[in-house]
Amino acid sequence: MEKLKVSEIKKLSKVLRSKHTGSRLPFRASEIERFAVKVEVDAVTGCWNWLGGLNRGYGSFGKTSSHRFIWKYLFNEIPEKFDIDHLCRNKKCCNPAHLEPVTRLENIRRAAAMITHCPKNHPYNAENTIYDKHGWRFCRMCRVNYHRWFRESCEKRRSQNH
Repeated sequence: MEKLKVSEIKKLSKVLRSKHTGSRLPFRASEIERFAVKVEVDAVTGCWNWLGGLNRGYGSFGKTSSHRFIWKYLFNEIPEKFDIDHLCRNKKCCNPAHLEPVTRLENIRRAAAMITHCPKNHPYNAENTIYDKHGWRFCRMCRVNYHRWFRESCEKRRSQNH
């Protein structure tokens, strides 16, 4: 793992070793310098892993997330009603090459596509996946089991009442 250089963030070129050795920067350090100290580069994946605080798994930098901060720093804005998607699927990553602004719906679809099994470990495949009219997918086996359980519980209540 290597430390991230401020100049490399500004140029968006290859990440090189940083000579920063102290754990704290001077009080007057710029935001980007404070940011760079909290990033470590994974040489294998290319991810810029956030070493600072986390909020729900995402890097937290001041009042924003680390990936949103670096996107705004480099590109000045995030399009309205857009999320910044991690193409690498690593929530701690703030490498701009691994980020892309997408709509909330697209972000949710991409995340869902990474889930290959339902919570009961049935596979999401062509035979076992049902889509509703809104495009949400469901596990066919779980749906069948739920309806079976529901019918049986209704029949049980009816027989107890009569």
